[in-house]
Parts: sequence; C-alpha cells; structure tokens
Amino acid sequence: MTVPARADTIRLVGAPSTGRVQFVFTGASLVDAAGRDNGVNCSLKQAIATVRASDLPVKPRIKQATLYVGGSLFDDGVDYQPSTSIFDTGGVSFITDPDLVTARARAAVDTQVSLKLPGSFAPLSLAASQTPAITVFYKNDGNETGNIAFFTSKFDITAQLIANGTIAGDYVLSDAVADICLGTEALCDNGESCDTVTGNGTVVQGAHTNAAASFALLFVVEDDALPLRTVGIFEGMEQVSGQRGTVTLDTVNPVSSPAAGRFAFYALEGDRLLYNSNPGNTPCGAEEFISVRGSDDAAKPQLCLVDDDNPLGNIFNSTINTEAQRGTDPTCNDAPTCCSGNGLCNVIGVDIDRFDISAALDPGAQQVTVNYGTGTDRIAMSVMLLEVDVFQPTLKLDSQVRVLDAINGIAQLGGPITYSIAVSNTGNVTSHAARAQMPMPPFVTGFTIVAIPAGSVDESSPGGGVNGTGNVFVRDFDVPPGEVREIRVQVTTRCDAVSRSLDPIAVVSSTEEPAFDVPAEVVLVAGPGIAACDGQDANGGFNADPLLKDRVLRGGGGCNAAGPSCVMIFFGGLLAFVSRKKRAYLMLLVAFCAGCRDAYERKDPGAKDTSIANEAAIAGVACPSSPDL
Repeated sequence: MTVPARADTIRLVGAPSTGRVQFVFTGASLVDAAGRDNGVNCSLKQAIATVRASDLPVKPRIKQATLYVGGSLFDDGVDYQPSTSIFDTGGVSFITDPDLVTARARAAVDTQVSLKLPGSFAPLSLAASQTPAITVFYKNDGNETGNIAFFTSKFDITAQLIANGTIAGDYVLSDAVADICLGTEALCDNGESCDTVTGNGTVVQGAHTNAAASFALLFVVEDDALPLRTVGIFEGMEQVSGQRGTVTLDTVNPVSSPAAGRFAFYALEGDRLLYNSNPGNTPCGAEEFISVRGSDDAAKPQLCLVDDDNPLGNIFNSTINTEAQRGTDPTCNDAPTCCSGNGLCNVIGVDIDRFDISAALDPGAQQVTVNYGTGTDRIAMSVMLLEVDVFQPTLKLDSQVRVLDAINGIAQLGGPITYSIAVSNTGNVTSHAARAQMPMPPFVTGFTIVAIPAGSVDESSPGGGVNGTGNVFVRDFDVPPGEVREIRVQVTTRCDAVSRSLDPIAVVSSTEEPAFDVPAEVVLVAGPGIAACDGQDANGGFNADPLLKDRVLRGGGGCNAAGPSCVMIFFGGLLAFVSRKKRAYLMLLVAFCAGCRDAYERKDPGAKDTSIANEAAIAGVACPSSPDL
C-alpha cells in the first residue's frame, strides 16, 4: 500500500518546434536483471545505447540533443561503505513531512555523469543543465516499507554533439548513481548482487521490486529534405499506478494529408508480467495503456498503441523497441507478456518505446491528445515525444525580385533603381517569421528602404553587404496563404555603372522553409545620364518614354538628334518580271530618304527582317523632324 505521491507534472517544454525535423530517441538500462522477472541484480558501471544511421535522415543537422538519466531512490539506510546513504531523510517519513522528504530526494539525485560520444577517445564530464525532476511516495507494508523516489536528471549536450560531428554510433554512459537494492548497493563489476552483498543491518537485504536505473538520448535533427513537422517534447516525473494522465500537443499548422506522425516515451520501473485486461475499461480494454487521438472530433475512437514488443494491456513491460534485439528472446507461451518483436526485451526498470501514430491522425486537425494509465503496475513517466507532419506554406515557387524603374531591362545612368522583393506564399497555411536579405549590387549609392511589411523588424544597413553599398535584412513577418508581403528598397546608379549589368540575389526563408535564393531581374545601366551623370553616355539605350513615336529607323539602325546636318541617302535595285505575253521586262526602282548623321550614329546591325511590329518597343531616341522629309 502507498500513500499519494508528490510529482513534477509532465508538461510541454517550451513551444512546439516546427520545421523540417524529426526526433531520434533511444537509451539503455543501467542495471543487470538476468534471470529475473522483477527486481534487479546489480548496478552497471556503464551502459551503451546505439543510434543507427537508419534512424537518421540523409543529411542530419543537430538542432537539439538531450541526455536523460533516471533512477530510483530508497530511504533504507547505509548504501555504501564507508557509511554512506544516497537518500537519507533522518527517519522522517513522507507521510509526516512530505516537503522535507521531497527536498531530500531532489538533493540526492545524481547530477554528474560521463558520456562518451561516437568516435571520441575520452568521455565528457557532464553536469545537469537544470533542477532534476522527481516523484516521491511512501510504501508502508512489507520489507520495502519507507520513502521511495524516482528521478530524472537532464543534460543538454547539443553543443558537444555538434562539435563531435558524428551522430550515428555508440553512446557510452558511466558514473551514474541510483539506489536500486533493498539495503546495501551491489555493483555488477564487483561480482555482487542485491541478494548476496553484505547488508547494513537496517533492512532485510534483497532485490527491490521498484528498482530502476537507465538513460535516454533525445536528438531533434534537421534535414531540408524532410517534410514539414511539428515536434512537441513533454517532460516531468509522474508516478502512475492505477491512475490516468493526459498530454496534448497543438500542432501549430494543420495535420498533413496523408497524415503521418510518431510518438515515443521514456518511463522508469514497470513490470513485464503485470498484464491486465478488462473489456469494460475504455479506451483500450485494459487498465495499462497508451492511446492517441489526433482528431478535432472528440467522438472518434482513439488509437491504442501496440506492437510485437508491447502487447495490448502490457505496454509498460521493460522493453526498448528503438534498440535492436540482442541475442534471442526467451520462449514465451503467454502472449500478453511476450516480447516477440525485434526490439530489446527484458530490460527491467525501463521502457523506451516508439510508435507510428499515423492512423490516429485526421488531415486538417490541429491537436493531438495522448492518454495513458496503469492498473496494478507502477511506473514513473518521464518523457513523451510527439511528432506530426503538418501542412506547409510555400514561398519558393512564386517569390521574386522585380526592378521597377527599368525599361526593357535597362536602367538609367544616374537614375533610381527600385527593387521590389515580393515574398509570395502559394501554400495552404501561413508562413511564420519570414525573412528576406539582399546585398545591393556594386556601382550604386543612396541606399533607402522605402517599404517593409507591417510588424516586421528592419535590420537593414546602408553600408552593409558584400559590396558595401547597402544590405536589405527584414525579418519576422508572416505571409498568409495566397498573399504577398513586399519589401522595397531604392538606390541610385553611379556614373561608373555605365554599361554594367546589375544582378543582386535575395535570400528568403521562414520558420517552415529553409533559405533559398531569389535572383533579381538583371538590368543594364545606360545613358543618357541624368543628375550627377548628366551628359554622359548621351547615346545610351535608356528610353525614358517608351511610347515616343518620332523615330527614324532603317534596317534596325538609328540616329542621335545631336547631329549637325541631315543628308540624303539614295538606294535602288532592279526588279525582273514576266508579262502575260511572256515577255521579260526589267524595271529600275529608285528611292531616297532623309537620315541623321553625327558622331554617335549607331550602325545597322544587318537584320534580315527590318519590319517593325511595335515602334514603342524599340530602343532609341527621337530624331528631330525635318521639313525635307
């Protein structure tokens, strides 16, 4: 019999992470339990968990890496010689003073361990990154009477794993301390067991049925090739015995179609033999269960999680289905207690299991609920993970950079260039925290931000960018589906930009979409110059008025109005034809026209077809009218 427990409630840690991500979750037991159906033999000096390459995307980047170390604590006197107690409350019971016992339990938690990363030569010494999570209760009958606690210490190893460079491989944990024996602790490396080690005389020596010691590894990895997903991490330390609990994840974006998702958990203790079944117990017909509903319809049946290693009614059964089977599982004739899959079985004191929950999810839903409970089995739930594929915004298909002042791809020397960075969302949900960056091209000056999206943050710099001519950097604006958010920036072409091509490239990204390039329209800078460049490249190709009609064009050539005189140009040819009477005739055709002549005359390019379909589209400048024409 136990009294109600104190616990650190399981809850969502921070905001859900949305991006092209997936979680990797595995772990190992830190005890030996060979030959036992419950209880343990001794503590292991070290244990190994393996992250397989097949568990990772093709090009994984570590976004978050966390080590959890969990175990049990028993207020049962001296644990080591010389006289040392891991968890000592001075004889005060949890019933008498729950606050004191809870504080003593938290202080007793091991917060320093060693971890050897794949490919490394020496282990890292780690210190817990936050206050450990615990749950405490009092057992008041039998040999195990006393204060009992479960704990989880959390270690942030993100920086260390990024620096290591290798993700797949063996992770070796050592120097972890938990209280697992009833009485004096037994170390496997010393050939001891809880049953045979010399006791301290305070309690009857033996194996504690609530013993647990283990570790779990959680990695959140990114890869641009992954679907857009929302990942929620729930942490705490809740004792569950004959009780039920619930966690809920809001997915931010709607669940994708087809729906896809995964769930995983890390729990301490558990008993592989305590199967229970009762068809009257909802939702799964068993008191021990985990069920998932990913639907906005509360009446939709929940998905009860089962697999070959976790039979219905016995999900907390000392398995790690994320680790490969080692050797052959023992023959089992009692199906509800069998572990017949390819996961790791009979790892007493820990469950680390992962499940596909796609069948529980409705496309378009925005909430996923997980329910869990036990019957007579006691567990300590530590970590839960939810990963759901969601609908996605799409900025890449239609975002563009236009040049508003260019005419036919030509910008005027000494004149303005206005770049319009249009971030367009052709997806079906809002793009969050979008950002756009674009360094200005060389040969421009006068960098000015003209417009930015409402609510955005402008961190542009007039002297920034690779060319020192200005850098656009506007961030944290949302783009609803089917809409465009625009950034406008204006610069002025310098006089040394004549005959230069300007082709800046914008980089656009958002929370949901990795960075991609958006090349601006390429423009050529040409005269006639204006403002500071007045008089330069007077015969340049820029035409400020594309609708100007007064042109003289011959065979694709043209002229400049600054010529001092006009000249007559004669040309002719012979035309042969045959009359109805089959007589041959020759005709001389003579024609003349007026043209302009000066030092800036453009030569005829020799086009074969000199017809003009659209005069307004032809680059050139007007010639003066002449009374001789």
